[in-house]
Amino acid sequence: MIRIDTTLVAGRTGLRPDELAEISADGHSFASLEWLRFLENVDVEPIVGGKVSLGFAITRENGRPVALIPLLRIHGRGSFASYSIRRHYFETWMEELRRAHPLVQARFERAAKSVRWFRSMLEWSRSPLDDVLLVGSPLASRTQIAVAPSAASSRSAIHHSMIQTLQRYARRQRTPLWFFCLPGERSRWGESLTREGCQTSFAYYASVVDVEPYRRFSDYVQSFRRSTRRAIQREISLADRLGTEFHHSDDLDDSSADLAYVETRSRLPQDDSTLKPNREFFQRLAEHLGSRAEAFFALRNDNLLGYHLTLRNERRGELVSYRLAELRSTDAKDRFAHSLLAYYEPIRRAIALGYRRVWLGSANPHAAHLRGARAVPVYSYFWFPRHWDRWCMHPYLERFGEITQARLRYAIERPAPWRGALARRSHSTSPSH
Repeated sequence: MIRIDTTLVAGRTGLRPDELAEISADGHSFASLEWLRFLENVDVEPIVGGKVSLGFAITRENGRPVALIPLLRIHGRGSFASYSIRRHYFETWMEELRRAHPLVQARFERAAKSVRWFRSMLEWSRSPLDDVLLVGSPLASRTQIAVAPSAASSRSAIHHSMIQTLQRYARRQRTPLWFFCLPGERSRWGESLTREGCQTSFAYYASVVDVEPYRRFSDYVQSFRRSTRRAIQREISLADRLGTEFHHSDDLDDSSADLAYVETRSRLPQDDSTLKPNREFFQRLAEHLGSRAEAFFALRNDNLLGYHLTLRNERRGELVSYRLAELRSTDAKDRFAHSLLAYYEPIRRAIALGYRRVWLGSANPHAAHLRGARAVPVYSYFWFPRHWDRWCMHPYLERFGEITQARLRYAIERPAPWRGALARRSHSTSPSH
């Protein structure tokens, strides 16, 4: 008889290298041996912001570790906005509404008043809006559970043990659980979360370009209809005429100073809408991921304009966009470098490596759609220990996700005039996964 149990550990996994290698043998980008070692050795608090602590949930069969998932315990305010229930679901969109056109403000003012009243009621009842246990890779907004291929138990049994242990911990700590999950290959994990009473809420669209049919970058460009093809060629030639150069580096340790410089100049000091990588973060990434982590740099007159950090996954044939950051600039010429840095350089690289697909992240799905990307929905799953919080929050989170998905779907599918359409720029600087 197989005995399955799950334990929670703080800080480091405490597993031997061979045990960790066996668990991560499936080779998912954010559940690989290299990524897990990176998480163990990087200081996440200055990157995520606020008071946070890293841990792991480890599932064992008869004492042998067979599954693992990272955890990030967030205490109080001050953390990355997308990892805060209060900031993401109640405050950020209201701040955007205050900056909108007066007609838009008037249209949604009634809804905003209702949400403010609802939030006040939750605060009065001491609902945990600022404390949360984030389950999954804390620096990637993805829940990729690492399960050893040699595990004798079924995936559903392993998932059940892990989720039940996390729920018991959440009851003791009176803190909600928050998971991110992709459909398709991650459907079994999502189904397990649903069976254990977790509430589903749409989170964002990840943009994916399938490049397997192309042998050269020119084949990718030629795959579009004439008007789109000309717009892409115009973008590339215009950036070249303006003197924009692009360099590729797989030595992040050597480039860490440049990467950290772009990060400090790409956002306002009070901005909490994005993670805050520092030089030590990039050095640890280079130490543990090596050449699998590579960066594209955009320059003009030897001045940095921005960078795009990607992760190579040779086993799955994927190039994963991890982070895109660009300097704040008022020069109109700089916007023409964005499309090449965000889309064409990673696509060109993936085709040269013979990969199957490129994950372009979640920023500006409409622009990615114009360049041949398909939108893959990513869902959040929540579980609240108190029945009152579940009764109040589940309908709100479900409706919030429905509105977000409808808005993004409209943005992706809306028709756009081709003249200048591909030159539009997204100034968001956020983690791609």
